[in-house]
Amino acid sequence: SIMGITLWVAALIVVLSVFNGFGSLVTSFLMNFDPHLRVEYKMESKEDDYIKLKSILDSTPDLKAFAPFVSGKVLAFNQGITEVISLKGIELKNADAIYGIKESILFGNGELNENHETPGIIIGLRLADHLQVLVDDTVTVISPAGIEKVITQFGMPNTQRFVVRGIFSSQNNDYDAGLAFCSLDEAQYLLGYGKSYQGFEIKLNNSNNSFKAKDFLSSKLDENVFEINTWYDFHKELYSVM
Repeated sequence: SIMGITLWVAALIVVLSVFNGFGSLVTSFLMNFDPHLRVEYKMESKEDDYIKLKSILDSTPDLKAFAPFVSGKVLAFNQGITEVISLKGIELKNADAIYGIKESILFGNGELNENHETPGIIIGLRLADHLQVLVDDTVTVISPAGIEKVITQFGMPNTQRFVVRGIFSSQNNDYDAGLAFCSLDEAQYLLGYGKSYQGFEIKLNNSNNSFKAKDFLSSKLDENVFEINTWYDFHKELYSVM
């Protein structure tokens, strides 16, 4: 009947509206600290590569900012409590434009100023709770980089003490419980990158242009050297379900 069809269509519209609203909400949470695009090296990078890559990134459509980064798994230690976390080293001058960390800071000022004697670190709220630390407390970070040398030469692993400069809440439990930010230089040392980068992360003025920007970069960069991903690729399985 016409009434039955009308009710069915109305119910479908309501369900789709709710689901789309939920999808948008989840997407906003997942994209909180994610760049819109990430360009990573598939092999060890060289200084000449950075100059060429930067000139290409500068011409990315709808570009807002980009910056080099390194990241990796480390051990965070405080008073007998140890947590395995992801440490991301970021370039300080573009950190806020790309990651918007300051907007999510609950405690502290979130400043990773390199002028301090002890470098700073920014950690998630749940991680701070697990490690039982507050702002201005110290955390020791131990990296697996160079572990072979530790075993064969009885040396020490790459280790660095940090002062907690900020505690954030990203509304993403995984990030809040297992992500920390520090300066690029400190992360390069800890993770064994030296002066090289893992890649570059890019923020656009509008995230809807991410796929167009990916196509542009794919046409300019060698796929055997670079891997390009968008915010959708970072959580592809979840987005596909939604």
